Amino acid sequence: MMRRIAMAEMKRYPSRLKRLIKNIKGATAVEFAIVLPIFLSFVLGAMEVAHAVYSQGVMRFAIQEVARTIMVNSELSPSDIEIAVNEKLSGLNVADIIDITATEVDNGDTTATLTLFVSYKYDFEVPLVTTIPLVFDSKTSVIREISDVS
Repeated sequence: MMRRIAMAEMKRYPSRLKRLIKNIKGATAVEFAIVLPIFLSFVLGAMEVAHAVYSQGVMRFAIQEVARTIMVNSELSPSDIEIAVNEKLSGLNVADIIDITATEVDNGDTTATLTLFVSYKYDFEVPLVTTIPLVFDSKTSVIREISDVS
């Protein structure tokens, strides 16, 4: 009798296994759980790239605006220019600004070339990926009239 029950149980398991393999209930939920983290990483990564490009655009726009100001008002000193660039960078995190430099070179005539340089560190953060530090540099030069003090 015991042997008969054991044989019946063995015959029953293959049919249960076949039914389990054919059963697709919950397959969509499992696929969704596998794909969702990857999809969210792509979406958040795209948003992070957009924010990095925006930050670089803000930095470039700031030094272009200050360069235009220098062309109109050539009386600004390099330290005043650095302050003006810092004020224009208000859309960025001030702690991540690495360097703001304004250097002036006399051209030997009544003009001088003023070079503005800004360096900004951006931490590229995407879920499931380590933080990637990016450094954006922007540089522009302006020729301005030297005021004659004599």
